Amino acid sequence: MFQTAPSFVGAVKQYLCLSLLKNCTSSLMSVFQLSCSIFFSLLTRFRSVLKAEIGVFFPMIVLRVLENVAHANFQQKMIVLRFLERLCVDPQILVDIFANYDCDVESTVSIFERMVSGLLKTAQGVPPGADSTLNAAQDQQLRLAAIKCMVGVLRSMGSWTNRQLCVTAGPKVAAEIGAAAAAAAAASAAAAAAAAAQHRLQGKGGCGSCGCAGSTVWGSAAGFCESQDCRAACCEIRGGFGGGGAWRGAWGRAAGGEQWE
Repeated sequence: MFQTAPSFVGAVKQYLCLSLLKNCTSSLMSVFQLSCSIFFSLLTRFRSVLKAEIGVFFPMIVLRVLENVAHANFQQKMIVLRFLERLCVDPQILVDIFANYDCDVESTVSIFERMVSGLLKTAQGVPPGADSTLNAAQDQQLRLAAIKCMVGVLRSMGSWTNRQLCVTAGPKVAAEIGAAAAAAAAASAAAAAAAAAQHRLQGKGGCGSCGCAGSTVWGSAAGFCESQDCRAACCEIRGGFGGGGAWRGAWGRAAGGEQWE
């Protein structure tokens, strides 16, 4: 198959991945958006042969921006949230991410866990009284986008579970589980909205709309800082891409994820 041909995969790793690595932290929004689009294509179409590369790019491109709540670049974070909203449509991708990173005994990053945690923190908004580069309207827009992503995750997990039960337990049980998953998604959205409303009340009159410059940890000339994710990326660059880590078979098979190379 063309997508798994050794010569093609080698070219993707040697040229496309290295080019993406050099540009994924660009401060130019057009370059960053294009980097996200390329990474989305790699994740959806070539994830089975790019496990190590995805393990580097996901923290650098997605988690780095998502987990920055108070001093986030608004445009970058909206691009990342739209990326995640598209990603959450496919339940199998989420299951594969969980199985290949969160369930891998040699993995250095729990991508699924950090993604959900980052979405939750973004949905809760900037803590009251904290310095922020976001104004009130931008914070509200980011919270709403994060809530949509969280609901998408719940719906995808419910859809995936429903499909599995259709095979093993029959349509009646599957329908009951699907209804429960839909109710859980609605409850999560309501709870997140209530939390956001409470945050607005608590933070009224604070400095959330001051628009202060703040500081950035990614402003070095080389484009890297001393964060854990960046050090891991630098190690990958120096050591070369490759190696998928150990596969925890019991967890991976139980989750239904596909083992990546």
